[in-house]
Amino acid sequence: MAGMVRNVLILVISSVAFASEATVPVWTRWEQKLVSSRDHDNPYADVTVSVRYEGPGGQSFAGLGFWDGDATFRIRCMFPTPGRWTWRTTCSDPTNVGLHDRTGDVEVVPYRGDNPLYRRGYLRVEAGKRYLSHADGTPFLWIGDTPWPAPMNASLDEWKAYMQDRRDKRFTILQVFCASEWAGTKDTEGNPPFLGEGLAKWNPAYWQGYEDKVRYANEQGLVVVVMGLMEPVKRYPDTIPARQFARNLATRLMGDFVVFSPSFDSVYKELGDEVADAVRQAAPVHLIAQHPGTDLEAAKTYHGKTTLDFCGLQTGAGWGSDPLSPATASRNAIEWTSLLYRMTPVKPVVNLETRYDSEFNQKQLARLPRSCGYLTFLSGAAGYTYGCAGIWNWGQ
Repeated sequence: MAGMVRNVLILVISSVAFASEATVPVWTRWEQKLVSSRDHDNPYADVTVSVRYEGPGGQSFAGLGFWDGDATFRIRCMFPTPGRWTWRTTCSDPTNVGLHDRTGDVEVVPYRGDNPLYRRGYLRVEAGKRYLSHADGTPFLWIGDTPWPAPMNASLDEWKAYMQDRRDKRFTILQVFCASEWAGTKDTEGNPPFLGEGLAKWNPAYWQGYEDKVRYANEQGLVVVVMGLMEPVKRYPDTIPARQFARNLATRLMGDFVVFSPSFDSVYKELGDEVADAVRQAAPVHLIAQHPGTDLEAAKTYHGKTTLDFCGLQTGAGWGSDPLSPATASRNAIEWTSLLYRMTPVKPVVNLETRYDSEFNQKQLARLPRSCGYLTFLSGAAGYTYGCAGIWNWGQ
């Protein structure tokens, strides 16, 4: 009898739309928690929740949900315009009344604060396809830094101190990886990124801490570039789990100011194309690029891929005891950038990595990281990422 009552209650609840959430400003994260009514062996991999948003003037876009531990799923997004928006879910298991055919509405209002991201909106490629801008047309200058393993190896307090420093120094971009095993196996709270072997099931606790750091960076006006979605732990997984992870992480960060790169300092791989496609399906409004190694041919190959919004390149290696000579690093910054700038289809070019500031570099040519930045910009680039050896290897 108790079981019958429970089933009736579930059916009744499933037919009722969620009440409207508190109003949310444009370009800030909105989320809705959903509770699965059924148990699944691996909800991370076995359940897909799709969502359709509709807003003023016939606006419409799609998104996905993600599993966040126990019976919890979440849907997230940012709304681009004020007004009343509605949403409706579809679950791959239509008998799961906690996830399927859920509906609700959101009242979106103008943003009144001074955060440049929330005030101006998502990054996009500007109309001339040479540079990046915000949704409102404000030009965006890419000045990056590389705290690669900090989401794993920095405590939240350390991360906050670093964010404030980079904000005050006028950086606009931070490049991080997912969970590369060369940096460690757990975060500072002791959470591994995945449960069990391989990529079969992510650990929500790790990715909750990860997103907290992304969100704090956004609150300081900094965009986060997430690298290596096609190889979140090690190189190179099979296509299906790589796509599955990329889809889930892109969905988790759907309401944040992020840029995605499937590859991370890698030669060209078809896996990069597959994962870029998965990211595009999960987060259609975010910019996507690839981070090739110090490999012009890889950058040229990626340049023509329709899933990629801009062209990333790496004009020098800067962390070892015998990196490229200053002359070669400088020449690459000019010639490789110029070559990609002239290629068609026209795309913005961003130099994602070159010579790091380091003890070795200080002895060889201290000004080289800054010089490569100037040379990159003067050769047509839309952005440049600086790197410091004491930051990129964070605690290693």
